[in-house]
Amino acid sequence: MKYLIIAIVFMLISPLTAINDGEILEFDINYGVIHAGDVRMTVSTGTWQDSIPTFIVLSEARTVKFFDNFYKVRDRIEIEFYQADFQSIRYHKQLREGSYVQNRINYYYPQLGYAILFKKDKKATEWTEKSFDIPEKSNDIFTTFFKVREYDFAVGDTIPVTISEDGKNTTIDIVIHRIKKIDTIFGKIDCYEMEPQLKDTESIFKQSGEIYIYLTADERKIPVLLQSQVIFGKFKATLEAYKPGK
Repeated sequence: MKYLIIAIVFMLISPLTAINDGEILEFDINYGVIHAGDVRMTVSTGTWQDSIPTFIVLSEARTVKFFDNFYKVRDRIEIEFYQADFQSIRYHKQLREGSYVQNRINYYYPQLGYAILFKKDKKATEWTEKSFDIPEKSNDIFTTFFKVREYDFAVGDTIPVTISEDGKNTTIDIVIHRIKKIDTIFGKIDCYEMEPQLKDTESIFKQSGEIYIYLTADERKIPVLLQSQVIFGKFKATLEAYKPGK
């Protein structure tokens, strides 16, 4: 189950529309009919070097007590990116999933053509450092999908994107299949059905069936549902609460 919750998190947070300080999204994660866990995401504002305005997105995922007995998850992911163009600046993952532990920080310097990965995973006592080349416009997985939300896409489109993180660059395709009516907290509404094809990523979904993400088919493009048939069963993540920002 390694990377399960983080994969669900980045898929669901990605297509936010009007990103604003104070915005909150809460998702229920279900394994079949069983409530497995929760994901809470919050948006705040910050500044980087030379007082450049940024957004900071914090995602926290945890399994419920029942699932803790089988596979305890406590994930914390924080990203920071420029407000103007969604350029990644910092991407910090702290994962605790069963016996698996990961702690990694990516810093991006696209104007210089490289990023730096700091890594301290399970049993490591010190941080290791690795520099790797990146394209001029480079993003982590989270901000990649933030940018996709900005595109003027339509049914039938395929959007290729390059993700730079953890010491490598990966290209994936995002396919817009159709518009489908979905029951959501906003009522039964039209939603885009989107399929990220993650053939070359280190996600558990790499060895499983399709993943479908549903975004409201309006200017907001709010993520309301994710469904996936993974190798150990069927998972679903549903938006249960949404608070707009300021």
